[in-house]
Amino acid sequence: MTRQTGCIRIRATDNVQVTEVRVTISDDKGNTQERGLAASVNDTWREYATSIEGRVRVEAFDPAGNVARYES
Repeated sequence: MTRQTGCIRIRATDNVQVTEVRVTISDDKGNTQERGLAASVNDTWREYATSIEGRVRVEAFDPAGNVARYES
């Protein structure tokens, strides 16, 4: 995951397919400020547009419902 001005870029891969990537941004107290789905750029990369700073949690799902999580 990388953060650029106005955008969070996420590299999400799976041996079959990544079906969905969810992004949640929280403040320093853990209160959710924003959440949504990252848009697919290609088979590997997703982007989520935001201007909010804060703690970022990313969840990537595959067709079987397995989930991988990352926080920064």
